[in-house]
Amino acid sequence: MFSPLAISAVEPGAKVTSTVASNPNLSSPTDGALLPMLMALIAIVVVIYVTAWVAKKFNLTPHQSNHMKTITSLSLGGRERIVIIEIQQQQYAIGVTPHSVNTLFKLDENITPSSFSVPNNKLLNKLTELLNNELPKTKKN
Repeated sequence: MFSPLAISAVEPGAKVTSTVASNPNLSSPTDGALLPMLMALIAIVVVIYVTAWVAKKFNLTPHQSNHMKTITSLSLGGRERIVIIEIQQQQYAIGVTPHSVNTLFKLDENITPSSFSVPNNKLLNKLTELLNNELPKTKKN
């Protein structure tokens, strides 16, 4: 079934030009948008890696146990650490490597965990205040 509407009015041998090819503004919908898109993608990946590094470096994982907690940790090299842990009010020094965890000794006297403080830091104080307060509850109308 051939439709007569499908026949174009172009003579044989005539030069056909496209409106996209003749107008440089319509050449591609992504012209000029590729670089900003790649820069945004790279920025997002960098933010993800920096956030993961900060969370790992400052041990921002939540501690939910009342029976066992990490008091302090000291890096000895690339992947070796000495960690002071507290289990039921008794503290132990353990050595942690990628392949093993070994008890080094039991502490005779418990040590208190050191607190990280930045004196007179307005941004940190404001963030701490915001995190300690409950989020405002939305009112239902």
